[in-house]
Amino acid sequence: GFLQIRVLFFNGLLLKTENVRVMSREYLLNEFAVMQRSFYDFILIDCPPNLGLFVLNALTVADSVMLT
Repeated sequence: GFLQIRVLFFNGLLLKTENVRVMSREYLLNEFAVMQRSFYDFILIDCPPNLGLFVLNALTVADSVMLT
């Protein structure tokens, strides 16, 4: 086979919930990833260098982490 790459852009949804009290908001990205895992061998999530909500969501979804 060949390598197929799809780039999905962050739409800011998680930033809108950063200061809102939403139950299980650290699992918002996980809901999307669970639906997509069967279509991809790898899902790479590039995160900003902080410990905000987006990074916590990515860590919740991740099977492994690479720091550079």
